[in-house]
Amino acid sequence: MVRRAASVLALVTVLALAACAGPAQSDGDALMPSPTQSVDPESVETDEPSAEPSSAVDPASGGETDGAGEVEPEPSIPTINAADLVTVANSAAFATLMSVSDSCSPSIETFARDFRGEPLQFNGTIAAFDSSSVSSSHMSIQVRAGDQGVASPPGPVFQFRDVKVSDIGLSGSSIPGMLNVGDNVIVTAYVISFDTSKCFLLLDPVTTVIRP
Repeated sequence: MVRRAASVLALVTVLALAACAGPAQSDGDALMPSPTQSVDPESVETDEPSAEPSSAVDPASGGETDGAGEVEPEPSIPTINAADLVTVANSAAFATLMSVSDSCSPSIETFARDFRGEPLQFNGTIAAFDSSSVSSSHMSIQVRAGDQGVASPPGPVFQFRDVKVSDIGLSGSSIPGMLNVGDNVIVTAYVISFDTSKCFLLLDPVTTVIRP
């Protein structure tokens, strides 16, 4: 009898101890957080949308750019430093050229070779318009030195070859509706070459200013 009572007492003690230990943790119970790995900020993906390509203005060109960065250029007239201009006042070679009596003179070819790529500026007059083989919208414009009305002006026959009127930088305080033979102009243009077969000193026009 005494042994049975002791066994019952031991069983009650075990049950009591189990009750004090509390219920086992379930899957829903919170767990201690585990250490996290370091994160590279540049690799984190966000839900924020990426920026759309926007229109931008290139201050250097004055043109508007699209999303691909391509510039839509605006037409402009090149600026030439006045000190770089070759004129009859600052160049003895140019002054001599403008006084030759033979428009096919070998001295013109020499000048064209020596001054190729240089900017000239001189007073002249529109001498003639020639058709162009490029297209009906192009023409070749002959310019002679001096003023309108001179029968046989000295100097070479200058030519703007295969150009449109918009190519010659037409400007001035009073621009006529049409450019006419006999219009007096101030020409600023780069020397290209001398066409020995037709005796034309070819120029690349920068500006053509209408003058009285």
